[in-house]
Parts: sequence; structure tokens; C-alpha cells
Amino acid sequence: MVDQYPHQISGGQARRAAIARALLFRPRILAADEPTAGPDVSVQGDLLNLLQEISVETAVALLVVSHNLAVVRLIADQVAVRHRGRIVEQGDCATVLQTPQAEYTQQLLASWPRAHHVDDAQG
Repeated sequence: MVDQYPHQISGGQARRAAIARALLFRPRILAADEPTAGPDVSVQGDLLNLLQEISVETAVALLVVSHNLAVVRLIADQVAVRHRGRIVEQGDCATVLQTPQAEYTQQLLASWPRAHHVDDAQG
């Protein structure tokens, strides 16, 4: 990708290049703002896998900002929920997402799309 211009590479390639560029400085923390926004689902999965591999293999802490709760559930150990610029709830990801205490977190989780089973006998 070194010899290519930005318009010549895919969005997923551009994100991987940005991650590689950030890692050149050997950070202790890698901040990723909406790392899966935009690319198709398969590229999103590849990016999440890459971030997790980097975290495990290099001991770099990940700070991921996302509105996608599925991403948060997959990648985060700890979570902080912000509302209007303030943290309203924080803690272990599984605990916060399974038993939220803050009203805003409850509303956020209630807004998740849910798949409903359709009984074939009812139409």
C-alpha cells in the first residue's frame, strides 16, 4: 500500500494502515473511535480480530469508542457509558450490559434491535 494513494485502497485497507501507523510509535494505549463504522460486516470482523490480536500480542490497551453495542460486547472487558458528556455507568462489560443500573444505559440497551421468533402456525 506504500505506493498507493488513499483513493486507490479500500476502507478496510485504510483502517489497517492507520492502525499500523499508530503502532509505529509503540503506544501503551491505542484509541479507536468507531473502528467498525463504514466497512461491510466481514471487514468489521477482520478489524475487530486485528485489534484483539494487537492487544494480546503487544500488551497495548485498547480504548474503543463505539455506538455499536455488539462491538462493545465483543471487544471490551470494561465499559463506560456516557450520556451528554458524562459517564453515567462504568464497570465490567458483561455486568453493565446484562444488569445496567443507570436509566440511560437501560434505555440504550432497550433500543437494541431484537430478533423475534415467528411461529409458523400463526402465519
